Amino acid sequence: MIMDVGDEDAAIKEKAHILIEDVIRDAKEHLRDLQEKEREAEYIIQNIQWTSCKDFTVERGQQQIEKYMSQTWEFHESWLHWSDYLQEEELKYSRRYHYRVRWSIPTCRKPIPRATACIYFIIEISKIKPPTWEFHESWLHWSDYLQEEELKYSRRYHYRVRWSIPTCRKPIPRATACIYFIIEISKIKPPTLPVEVFFILESNRLTHRPGQCRFREKWLKDIIESKRILMDSITF
Repeated sequence: MIMDVGDEDAAIKEKAHILIEDVIRDAKEHLRDLQEKEREAEYIIQNIQWTSCKDFTVERGQQQIEKYMSQTWEFHESWLHWSDYLQEEELKYSRRYHYRVRWSIPTCRKPIPRATACIYFIIEISKIKPPTWEFHESWLHWSDYLQEEELKYSRRYHYRVRWSIPTCRKPIPRATACIYFIIEISKIKPPTLPVEVFFILESNRLTHRPGQCRFREKWLKDIIESKRILMDSITF
């Protein structure tokens, strides 16, 4: 069967139309994916200031869960929820408090929803306080405030902490190791932000920041040992 010229042109146009629609649909889907990825990249994960362990109560925990959801979660206003305290769980090194939050979308036709979605929260209170610095109990230290330093955009407060290991034979140690702390308060940043803290070891220019480095007792030993070697090499 031979197709005439008109039918052939119509078939070509139909195929071209289908091809163009497919290309446009794929382009739109690709654009939506790019926009979604861009939104995710720009999204800032928010949180609230949770209560301290010493101030925690079951009621305050429930209030903070409500505050956390209302201030950091994005959901349509038609969603309703209610929270319940479930139980307390005793562990070896912590205590856990369990809560349940039920979600639903009641309507005029169905004020009592057929189903709900549950989210379970666990607030854990530690029984032990992990040390940020690890050192032997024989080390003793005392701290001094040194000075205030005025800068263009901030104000710095300098402190010195001296470390030593006194013994029965040598209650007054021959040498000490000093660590210098600097607390910096910005003049231009919002006053609600935390202060900047860093510390420097004696005879070392490297700056350390709390939470970003691990303290090593060997640092103190090396400082004291280098002082002892220097003192032994000097003849009075």
